[in-house]
Amino acid sequence: MRRRSPWSVRWPMPTSPSAWPTSNGNCRVLLTGLAVFGFASLLAAFAPTPSMLIGARALLALGGSMIMPCVLGIIRRIFEDESERVMALALWGIVGAAGAALGPLIGGALLEHFWWGSAFLINVPIMLVVVPLVFLLLSRTEQTTPSSWALGQALLLIAGMLALVYGIKASVGATQPILAGVIMAVVATGALAGVELTLAQELQYVLGRTPLQASIFMIPIMAAAVVGGPIASYLSNLCGLRLVASASLGLSAVALAFLALADFRQPGFGVPAMLALLGLTLSIGLTASSIAIMGSVDASKGAAAGALEATGYELGTGLGITLFGMFMSNIFSRMISLPSGF
Repeated sequence: MRRRSPWSVRWPMPTSPSAWPTSNGNCRVLLTGLAVFGFASLLAAFAPTPSMLIGARALLALGGSMIMPCVLGIIRRIFEDESERVMALALWGIVGAAGAALGPLIGGALLEHFWWGSAFLINVPIMLVVVPLVFLLLSRTEQTTPSSWALGQALLLIAGMLALVYGIKASVGATQPILAGVIMAVVATGALAGVELTLAQELQYVLGRTPLQASIFMIPIMAAAVVGGPIASYLSNLCGLRLVASASLGLSAVALAFLALADFRQPGFGVPAMLALLGLTLSIGLTASSIAIMGSVDASKGAAAGALEATGYELGTGLGITLFGMFMSNIFSRMISLPSGF
């Protein structure tokens, strides 16, 4: 008698958490995403044409989109106690902030001494270390809730995101916790991505700094962001998530207003201090958004909530780059003087 593939079985809806079926979904998707990310980094590093580079970058995004939801889903599954989960998400925020702090600095150093592809190539040995560790350390069985892949909804979401970005570029009561968290993720990542883009452009093209010097100038943002996770965890347990989230976004606005009027030629103490305040408050806001999103769902739906959170990050980053980039493009087009025929 022919054996039936386990992947063809439709699990019945369980009546209790103990009846949930088990699978190796998160771990397998995480490993796949890491492998795709490493392969795409290798392609991007040696891309001979702009089209190839764009395609490799799209593949990088695909790999990254597989990684973050699985990591968040694994955290949600492992830490059932709310206070422990808050601390785990805070530690996850530290790792992300540390990576964000080291990324520009390492990238600037690489561009200072090597060709542009080195900024992608450095991902390859990291993936060669991380993939075996994930395979060895993570459990490959977990409780899951049966569901089907809503391809139509995913395509509709992507189309809506693209339409929103295109529309911006072409034109010159009580909220559910998960929705509020996604909105916060969009706002915080958009502000951070936009500020980093603007600072990098001004420091290099207006003030004549090298990529490494520009990266060093922005260290206060990322260094302060590293400690944002634990602070968000402590304050959320002490004062409540609503107050912490609102205060972090409000202080971020104050820091942005100060930086908009500051003279980067003579930064003094004020500019680094405001950069640090911005990094700290945005990091607190991102951790608060993650706590709100991951605390709103059952453990079996952690990966789905993580995917929604990751979508918020990507949408925020895209919108931040779009808005700030559109502003800079408008300024450059009115003020820059190019050689004739260029």
